[in-house]
Amino acid sequence: MANEVKETKELQVKKSLFQRFLDKVEVVGNSLPDPVIIFAVLTFAVTVVSLIGSMAGWSVIHPTTGKKLVVFNLLSPAGIQYMLSNCYQNYTKFAPFAIAMPLFLAVGIMDKSGLLECVFIGVGSRVRGRWLTMTIVFVGIMSNFMSDIGFVMLPPLAAMLFAAVGRNPIVGMCCAYASVGCGLAANLLIGISDARMAATSQAAAQIIDPKFIVLPTCNWYFIIAACLVLTLIATFVTDSILEPRMGKWDPAMGETDIKVEDLDSYEATPEQKKGMKAAALTIFIMLVIFAIGCLPDWGFLCNAKGQSVFSVRGTQLGAIVTTMLLFIAVPATVHGKVAGTIPDGKAFGAAMAKGLKDVASFAVLCFFAGQFTGWFIQSNLGPIAAIAGANLIKASGLGGLPLMLILIVVCMILNLLVPSANAKYSLLAPVIVPMFMMLGYSPALTQMVYRIGDSITNAITPLMAYFALMLALVKTYDKKAGMGTLMSLLMPYTLFYFLGWVILFSLWFLSGLPLGPGGELYL
Repeated sequence: MANEVKETKELQVKKSLFQRFLDKVEVVGNSLPDPVIIFAVLTFAVTVVSLIGSMAGWSVIHPTTGKKLVVFNLLSPAGIQYMLSNCYQNYTKFAPFAIAMPLFLAVGIMDKSGLLECVFIGVGSRVRGRWLTMTIVFVGIMSNFMSDIGFVMLPPLAAMLFAAVGRNPIVGMCCAYASVGCGLAANLLIGISDARMAATSQAAAQIIDPKFIVLPTCNWYFIIAACLVLTLIATFVTDSILEPRMGKWDPAMGETDIKVEDLDSYEATPEQKKGMKAAALTIFIMLVIFAIGCLPDWGFLCNAKGQSVFSVRGTQLGAIVTTMLLFIAVPATVHGKVAGTIPDGKAFGAAMAKGLKDVASFAVLCFFAGQFTGWFIQSNLGPIAAIAGANLIKASGLGGLPLMLILIVVCMILNLLVPSANAKYSLLAPVIVPMFMMLGYSPALTQMVYRIGDSITNAITPLMAYFALMLALVKTYDKKAGMGTLMSLLMPYTLFYFLGWVILFSLWFLSGLPLGPGGELYL
């Protein structure tokens, strides 16, 4: 009895220490200003640092050209003229903004059409046990193909599926949420995140080489392998660790009466079935059309040399982004028309507008991030910092796998305080991408290392907007649940995903395999 009391007290102390740590993280994170303000401050700081650097005579020798790089003073007459005349260009030509905004139009259509929801419930109603868990995990990881939509849609659907088959719905929603967050850098397909990250990497790489191109496919092989590995890991954590700990769920635990759908009797409506069939047929027709356009030398998507727009570096990026937009928007529009969720042009326009409305804050962020990136490049602070940093790392003798693992851990920690992947990478890329290029590593490798570190702690980041939504959802099923409860449920996913990511990356890096098309490890 005494031992049990002692163990209970020790457990309470551990929980108390852990809770205090989480409270500290929340306090520190909440004390940080909005990312928009951070970029605004950093943009102003660039001008001040450029003045200091110019007066101090900061310079380096470019290792490729052999020319001396000096700091360009943004507060000089020439610098002020540059800032005044290039404000809107820095915004409209900011690659993440230019690429992401059209894709969000398509995501709005997909969301409004209900196609993803129909497919998810239809598949989930036909699987049980471990296969249900694996299906939810896989769909959660794959959902990042359409940006952050999985954070909002999948947890409540997963909770419903688990409850319908007699399993704990809180386990289901945690499984879905962790899979979306911690698997954000894995997929079988090239999605919005790949295009956005590649665009940011390309802008950073062009600080060193103005003609350097980073393709959205540069991490494709690796993220395919990661998708399969992480699916198995999350399934194990859910079925072998989390569910035994949680046990059975009692509907009386919830705050409100919860309607549990019986998936044994679930049937899609005739309109939904017709919509899904029409969408599937549409995808097949589109694949045939693109195959005819690309495969033969005479295809309408090939140039005079028989090269398709997807294989020519100058047109590849734009072609991939446009194709992604079409393969999301067209089938979703067809489904919406047939199922009645997008009955007319007015609803179609409203769906696209909602897609942009949901990411309005991203558009605002891009304005300041675009100015920061443009001014940072113009000042020459980027290449000077990169070359100086590369020289420092070279002098320290640090490199190879240890260097990559250190960057992963740094990104994990940063993600706890600044959960926006785009904001962090926009800040870090202009420094780490050129710096690693100076060490001989490709931007594709640097980008993948960043994505791994950024994704691992997504599930347990209290400052992520979706974490608050997740906590509210958990409370509908357990009115006594708090942030500590949710964190303790999500922590096992983070720990096991960390091990899975690090082991997979280490083996891949040591093998020297390319990360994807156009994604060699070294320059």
